[in-house]
Amino acid sequence: MPAVLVFLVLAGCAEVAESCPSGQELLNGVCENIECTGGQQLVGGECVCPSGLELVEGSCQPGTGCTSSQTLVDGACVDDLCAEVECDDGDDCTQDVCDRDTGQCSYPDEPDDTLCDFGGLPGFCKAGVCEDAMLCANKDCDDEDVCTADGCNPANGECIHTPGEDGVTCPYRIGSPGVCFNGVCGCDPDGACNDLNDCTTEECDGVERICVTTDTRRSGSCIVLGGLPGCCSEGGMCVLGVACE
Repeated sequence: MPAVLVFLVLAGCAEVAESCPSGQELLNGVCENIECTGGQQLVGGECVCPSGLELVEGSCQPGTGCTSSQTLVDGACVDDLCAEVECDDGDDCTQDVCDRDTGQCSYPDEPDDTLCDFGGLPGFCKAGVCEDAMLCANKDCDDEDVCTADGCNPANGECIHTPGEDGVTCPYRIGSPGVCFNGVCGCDPDGACNDLNDCTTEECDGVERICVTTDTRRSGSCIVLGGLPGCCSEGGMCVLGVACE
């Protein structure tokens, strides 16, 4: 019995290795053979690539001869000024770009509809800004006004209408086609104003963008709506069945 106890005590006091021979590494207190990957060879207890090759992304590849702060351009090693530059602006909707010639960062917009994080919600990039993809999904904000730009506010899902492009043709009124100006359809300063009354003459007010009467005939023949002959009255209206002076 005493002999058995001594054996158990000795077995429980096995020494843990603190260093390993060449070609082995210490793993969990045990020396294990070093296994080289990516075409590397074990030399002097370390994994290295064969002569003429360099370790690139975990495998031995033909060497460039460039240092870690250089890059190969047209077969020559040039200083990479971006080697130690961090250009990450933390914005999902911009690209983080570093110019290797200057070391300067730039942040061009990501393409529209690129996925982004909108405050923890899924979003899409629009013109470099992350918008909520859910609140404005399938939202119809068309106000049927050609003079406004229609959109959806990604923060609350509400429609917004801002002045559209000036100069767009719009239906000002019958007989007087118009153009958009500051989001409103008005008469065209370069066009004609016509109230369809032969007894009046109109022009477009270039400031107010409305047609104004500049002359009124109170006599003489005219054509009533519908193509029938009439006469201009004292009130400047073309009246059917009135004798013309």
